[in-house]
Amino acid sequence: MAFVDHMQRNRFEFKYLIDERCARGVRDFARRYMVHDRFAQPALGYAYPIYSLYLDSPGLTIFNTTFAITGNGPGQPCSACTVPGTNIPLSQWQFGVDPMPTNPPPASQLANGAVGRLMDPKYRNPYSEQWNAGFTWALGSVSAIEVDYIHELAIHESKTININPVDVTTGTRPLSAAFSAKGLPVPSRIDNEEAIGRSRYDGLNVAFRRRLSHHLSINSSYVLSRGLAYKGNAAAFRNRPSDPRDPFNPIDFGPVPTDERHRFVFSGVFEVPGGVQLAPIFQAASARPYDGIEGSDVLGIGSGRGNYNIVVPTNAPSNYTWSLTTVSPTTGQTGLTNADLRDCLFNTHTCRAVGFDKFRGSPFVNMDLRTAKNIKLGEKMNLQLLAQFFDLFNRANFGNNFGGNIRSSQFLQHTGFITPSGVIVPKSFRAEFGAEFRF
Repeated sequence: MAFVDHMQRNRFEFKYLIDERCARGVRDFARRYMVHDRFAQPALGYAYPIYSLYLDSPGLTIFNTTFAITGNGPGQPCSACTVPGTNIPLSQWQFGVDPMPTNPPPASQLANGAVGRLMDPKYRNPYSEQWNAGFTWALGSVSAIEVDYIHELAIHESKTININPVDVTTGTRPLSAAFSAKGLPVPSRIDNEEAIGRSRYDGLNVAFRRRLSHHLSINSSYVLSRGLAYKGNAAAFRNRPSDPRDPFNPIDFGPVPTDERHRFVFSGVFEVPGGVQLAPIFQAASARPYDGIEGSDVLGIGSGRGNYNIVVPTNAPSNYTWSLTTVSPTTGQTGLTNADLRDCLFNTHTCRAVGFDKFRGSPFVNMDLRTAKNIKLGEKMNLQLLAQFFDLFNRANFGNNFGGNIRSSQFLQHTGFITPSGVIVPKSFRAEFGAEFRF
């Protein structure tokens, strides 16, 4: 059989047999340039530290820089795939042969139109105020009813406020003149991280529990709850209002995207005749909310804002595509301009914005079932046959993954499942069969 050389073409290793005196000299020389690798995991029973030394780096220093180069793969054309500092295309660059990449120096001058970011001097850690009350009634020796009420108020949550929005009447930003007067580059928006966000949760939990007795156990619960916040999730980070000049506008206050007004869960274990055990899990919850937006800069304040909600006429509050199908009084064409919307919102008051998370997706329903059959094989051996069924009703649960932009072709249409990348909630009917032998 012919010998095949699998050695990397860009990597060469030389090994020499040297005496003890030379080895000690090499060790003492290299020790000056080596640092302890605190992330190493030595083998059990060996208590020696692990070090790293790269002799191909300038000055025998530790090579600890990571370079991120995005490309389409070897041999593929890419205008932005040149290895930094080498002018060599990524598809042709060879590690250990060509010069190592170098990071370009950072910019030393602020450019016009740059985005500023500040931490508010009064920024503080968020905290929550919570209280709850509950009671348990024992119904005999094997079952009980539990009732709990939970209230939670979160304050000082993070919210990003653009303190330099565009003034739609003048077309300028309020801080531009001050920067220009000092001869400094004029920035665009300036984001101030403030601890002014708020959210709340209230929930009533009712549960019935029965431990296994007479071949039956039950765990069931019903939750009536409500979660509210301003334009986003509870405890959200960098949450932006639709109008940075009015962060607590009532139109931004509504249910959080994970709000489920009603939720019912039933699970249990049933031992039926024939040595068969059934263990179902049934879940049902009301639809989660999602936000409806205009898809344009209605207020004309530029970037650094939350999406403005859908604008509807006051005499037809369910006409969600009104701004797209109405003839503009200024242009004479179908489709209202942002200036038209501002005029009816703040001057004539013939229209209004719908609230945050106005729409609801589809209710959640899921049924899983596990069955088992035990077969005794003598005194010490047992064979258990298993069958598990997920999403037994083969129901597609989309949750609140629906299109909320009126300018999108998927407006009010589902765009994904309730857990797009999750593996806990099945997306369609699944079944598993197995066996377990114990001896």
